[in-house]
Amino acid sequence: MAHGGLHRTGRAQTDDARPTLVTALGWVLGFVGVTALPSGVLMMAFPDGALFGMPLSMLEFSPFETFFVPGALLFAFLGLLPLLAAWLLWTGRAPRWARSLEQASGRRVAWLAAGASGVATVVWIVTQVVMIRGFHVLHAVYGALGLAIVGLALAPSVRAWGDSRRRR
Repeated sequence: MAHGGLHRTGRAQTDDARPTLVTALGWVLGFVGVTALPSGVLMMAFPDGALFGMPLSMLEFSPFETFFVPGALLFAFLGLLPLLAAWLLWTGRAPRWARSLEQASGRRVAWLAAGASGVATVVWIVTQVVMIRGFHVLHAVYGALGLAIVGLALAPSVRAWGDSRRRR
């Protein structure tokens, strides 16, 4: 429907209408974040890896001696970052602290955070596979989710929505 018209629900439609793919992106980000948070916390709480059946020898080719730092990184970059991105997508508003970033980049901070989350997820999985020199089905699942996040963020309707100049 045209700008300023009524949506079939009777609510006013605006230029800020959220495309379906933005909503899908929010759900994928939410899933990654919600599943990564407890894993990160548990890796920090039990850094010997025993809770997950992961021997410390898995870290032989990594710079880490325990699973504490990987757990903290998992918590922050695959837990908090995707949840922040999802919240920003769902609310559609930038917090005060992010407005200067939006002005400088010309992109909504939600779109930037979503893209960063997707890249972080893919980098995390590739790095993990290289460092542990092994592969598990969850690597494929989360690698695919990371690629899905990047793909959704780059979809034309999501990119157009992510243009912060559109809503001015």
